[in-house]
Amino acid sequence: MRGIYAGVDWASEKHDVLVADETGEEILAATFAHDEVGLRSLCRTLVRHKVTLVAIERPDGLLVERLLDAGLRILPLHPNQVAATRDRFRASGGKSDRFDAFVLCELARTDHHRFRVLEPDSDQDQGTQGADPSKRGPGWHPDRVDQPAARGARSVLARSVGAVHGPA
Repeated sequence: MRGIYAGVDWASEKHDVLVADETGEEILAATFAHDEVGLRSLCRTLVRHKVTLVAIERPDGLLVERLLDAGLRILPLHPNQVAATRDRFRASGGKSDRFDAFVLCELARTDHHRFRVLEPDSDQDQGTQGADPSKRGPGWHPDRVDQPAARGARSVLARSVGAVHGPA
């Protein structure tokens, strides 16, 4: 799949993010606070960069809901999968939030076909793919991360929780 990919290293106070193109060229490395302003900025930034897939070590939670509400597709990965992949990119196996964002981004870019992807699903976003605002329904705007949680996303999340432990 061609596109722009993001890895988000989730934390309780901040989120490290790496965005790269289909060749792995870094487009953005940034940190966003885990508060209303930070989440709005994170979603707006990913939409502006036309990110087609966001990898994160969570299948649920406020951040995942906000990303889905923004119309972004999510690749939820189990933390053990990310830990096992670190050695692919670094011999020392060290862990840092920024490095984990890189590993997540690379998994989205190179291995997305091995996992189940969470798709945004609401009346506003029905039939959309990726983060192309021109394909969104009326009323959608990247600054509106306060939109109602994507209808059906919770059932998709519930079905996908088991899928993050291995290939779909």
